[in-house]
Amino acid sequence: MNLNNIGEYICKKRKLKKLTQKELALKMNVSEKAISKWETGKGLPEISNMKLLCEILDISLIDLLNGDDKKDEEKYIEYVEHENKKKNQIIKRMIISFIVLLFILLLVFFVGNYNKIAIYELYGESEHFTYNNGLLMKSNIKNLLISGEIEIKDGYIAKDDIKAMTLYAGDEKVIGVRNMEFHNYYLEDYGYDEILSDKKIKNLNKWFIKIEYMKNNVTMIEEIAIKNNLMMKNNKLFPFRADSITNDENDNEKDSDKTNKLIEFLKKNNYEKIDDVTYKKDNIEIIVRNNNEYLSDFVYKDEKYFIRFNPYTGSYTFVDKNDDIVYSYYKNSNHYYCNGELCSDPPKDITRYYEKIDEEFEEFYVN
Repeated sequence: MNLNNIGEYICKKRKLKKLTQKELALKMNVSEKAISKWETGKGLPEISNMKLLCEILDISLIDLLNGDDKKDEEKYIEYVEHENKKKNQIIKRMIISFIVLLFILLLVFFVGNYNKIAIYELYGESEHFTYNNGLLMKSNIKNLLISGEIEIKDGYIAKDDIKAMTLYAGDEKVIGVRNMEFHNYYLEDYGYDEILSDKKIKNLNKWFIKIEYMKNNVTMIEEIAIKNNLMMKNNKLFPFRADSITNDENDNEKDSDKTNKLIEFLKKNNYEKIDDVTYKKDNIEIIVRNNNEYLSDFVYKDEKYFIRFNPYTGSYTFVDKNDDIVYSYYKNSNHYYCNGELCSDPPKDITRYYEKIDEEFEEFYVN
């Protein structure tokens, strides 16, 4: 197929029809420039225009493609194949361009978001204090710290003896409080003078809590080295949900066994199930917890105390309406603590409470 021959043929037939390029363009509803392009061999009419051109010039399509008045069907077939091939190439380029663009967009999203969120459980223990329920969430937008809770072991001191508690990341201060109310949360954007800066979070293995307290009118300082456990990180390309979430399979199985035994005991002794974790009988309401620290909370609705009881360690903690721990009793060691101090003669109502609980759980209690 010779484009120059075709162009000369179109020009020749146009002149035989005594048409100018402009007149032919008007009849075909195309530009004069398009006619000039065809006649100079720089292009061909679209297939949709070829039929009209042939009708106006009174020629056959085969003659047009052949560039003279000799009919050649193979030229037509060749042209159609050429046009189809050109269209297929255009479609293929468009598909490839779309795939490349989609890949770039996914890559940008992936780089910006992949592996950018991590959640850590924070906990620790010193000689006289325990630290639990701390939580750190690190992301590329905000950082969240739930500072956790400090508990005094065995009533060693009273809450009022705590003068200050400070959380450090290495040698940098993170947060500090002037009392026992350590539990709080901090949600922070990236910005100036950050509490939860990247540097502090990178030093997570060097975090510790410094506790200042009074003991026998002497200021004491004790430090809790904070341990961390990575609970979640979005490092999976396809984040399928797990059927269950556990930190340690063996520990979880043990805790589940304990919880199941406690629930069976409650059902056997006619406790009514209020919701997924709460059981009630008479004026005793029990919240069953599946963790290593406490398995149940006892609330006497018609009395003045909230009583926390661990049936596996035999420990009782009595909290009044002001949320103050007023009495603690440790069955295994037979020790009483009154407002944080060791005492030998607790009020009778305290004795009545734990004796009632012991009687109720005598069959279940495990030393």
